[in-house]
Amino acid sequence: MCVNDRFVNGIAKHPDLQTDPSFVDFLEVDDDLPRATSTSALSSAGVLRLFSRVGDSLGKITYKMDESDTVIIAFFLFLTVPIVIIQILLTFLSITLMFLCLIQ
Repeated sequence: MCVNDRFVNGIAKHPDLQTDPSFVDFLEVDDDLPRATSTSALSSAGVLRLFSRVGDSLGKITYKMDESDTVIIAFFLFLTVPIVIIQILLTFLSITLMFLCLIQ
């Protein structure tokens, strides 16, 4: 008995499926079952389509910026870039200290 037979037999033991006419018809069919025309497997083309759709959706949500918006974004970057640099330096410092503790 192959693995698929054991799997189907295990499912067929469920009380609800024993009385389900669709499941009984599925088990009793003699012909080959129809092949799937499309699968849900992840492919590179599917992932590219997904990113394309996300980009299109984001393009519809966003709007053109006025000059005042550009100034606000520049000011925001002026404030946040130094914070990011400090975070990077602190991370580097903590990694260096951990390395020094390991070699002692």
